[in-house]
Amino acid sequence: MKFSLFVHMERLDAEQDHKSLYEEFVALCEIADKGGMHAIWTGEHHGMDFTIAPNPFVTIADLARRTKNVRLGTGTVIAPFWHPIKLAGEAAMTDLICDGRLDIGIARGAYAFEYERLLPGLDAWGAGQRMRELIPAVQKLWEGDYAHNGEFYQFP
Repeated sequence: MKFSLFVHMERLDAEQDHKSLYEEFVALCEIADKGGMHAIWTGEHHGMDFTIAPNPFVTIADLARRTKNVRLGTGTVIAPFWHPIKLAGEAAMTDLICDGRLDIGIARGAYAFEYERLLPGLDAWGAGQRMRELIPAVQKLWEGDYAHNGEFYQFP
């Protein structure tokens, strides 16, 4: 059996500043690494004062330098907020920084709060449709040169 840590930088108290929140997050991840956890997963959220998590790849790149053994995963990337080229590139670069320890979790997202602020008019169904188009495009980009002409994304 493998044990993993799924953690966001969640504020339990409005008085807690973001710097100390991040330092506590990093300390917990270092403990998980030293304690033999299989992986650490952290996600993406936007515009929510209870958590700071705008880009899991930035956080994971930092954790890659502070840990030695654990796999590092996006739990999750919110698909409709990413362009396939940007996601493929950032994930690939992060995997290089992590020495191949990156795992990718992708989801359609769950909070209307975020949809309303980043893609007004988007709902869960539309987010799921974007995810269904994004994932195969990212996989093809990782294989090499790829052109895409879909409903949501087009590029040569």
